[in-house]
Amino acid sequence: MTVFQSDGGWKYCIADPSDRADPCFSNPYDTEEEAKHEALALIKGAGSQFSTKREKRNHSLREEASDLTAVESERLNKLRQSLTKAFATPNPKRSTLEKIRDNVRKRASQSDHLESQLIGAHADDVFLDQIAVIKQRYWEIKWQLDELLDGTPSKPESDNLRDDE
Repeated sequence: MTVFQSDGGWKYCIADPSDRADPCFSNPYDTEEEAKHEALALIKGAGSQFSTKREKRNHSLREEASDLTAVESERLNKLRQSLTKAFATPNPKRSTLEKIRDNVRKRASQSDHLESQLIGAHADDVFLDQIAVIKQRYWEIKWQLDELLDGTPSKPESDNLRDDE
């Protein structure tokens, strides 16, 4: 058994010295003591007492999923308000629309990342569905602005969109 620092925490490796083909590596723990305790518990067949950093992060994401999707929904609404304001003038400035498009592109990318995090954390499907809809709206607005500003829509690859089940 070896305990070592890695990936922003402490991990353990348990291996049979005579068989180097199949070592068991842990995810990182917050402290060296936690990693040691969990390695010994695994060897003894005892239950786990501490959570890995990943388990804690995933738990936190699941707990915050509602707030995270609500914040992203509010950002989408503010962006829509910006568009409505820009189009309230007879001839919206190209620079204003380009700025909005840049913001939409950023939000679409960040919502992609948030969706990936929520999927990895095994968040409730209701939040996954909400962020998928928000993400879709961002991409739709971006495509419309691309078409308006550049004359051609530039749809991203299909893997940027979550398939409806």
